[in-house]
Amino acid sequence: MQPFCSFQCQQNKLNAMRPIGLFVILSSAIVSCVKDTPVKTQTLLPCDLVQTLDSTAIFAKLAGTWIWKKQSIPYTNSYKYADKIIKVTFNTDSTFTLADSATVLDQGSWKLIFYGEKNYSLQTDSYNNYIGGAIYFCDNQVLFMASIYDGTDNVFEKIN
Repeated sequence: MQPFCSFQCQQNKLNAMRPIGLFVILSSAIVSCVKDTPVKTQTLLPCDLVQTLDSTAIFAKLAGTWIWKKQSIPYTNSYKYADKIIKVTFNTDSTFTLADSATVLDQGSWKLIFYGEKNYSLQTDSYNNYIGGAIYFCDNQVLFMASIYDGTDNVFEKIN
C-alpha cells in the first residue's frame, strides 16, 4: 500500500520538477538555434567543405593523375594513411583509370552530378572503394566524400 500524498504534496513535487523541465526546454531551444558552420575535415583535409567551383572548373581541376593518400575509417572520426600506391587518372574525355601499381583496378567513364548549390559528386560506371561521392578540393588535394552515401572518404594528391 502506497502512502497517501495530499494535494499539497503533489504540488510540491510538481514545483520541484518545473526547473528541470524549464532547463530541458531552454537547452533544446538554444541547441536548435545554433548557426550551422561548415564541417571541418581536419583529419582528412585542412580546408572547410565549402565549394566555390562550378562544374567546368571542377572538371578542369580534376583532369590529371592523382595518388591516394588517406582513407576514412567508417563510423569513426579516424583515418588511415595509404598502404598501397593507388593512382587514378581522369582524362578530359570523361574516362578514368584506377590502378594499384601496374594492375588496373577499375576503368570506365565518369561524370559530375549536381546535388546542390556549387556541390557536385563524382559518379563512375561501377562502384569502387576509392573514387566517388562528393568532391572537395584543398590546394593540390581532392577529397572524394562517399561517407554521405555510407562509404569511405578518400584523399588524393595531384601528381600531374
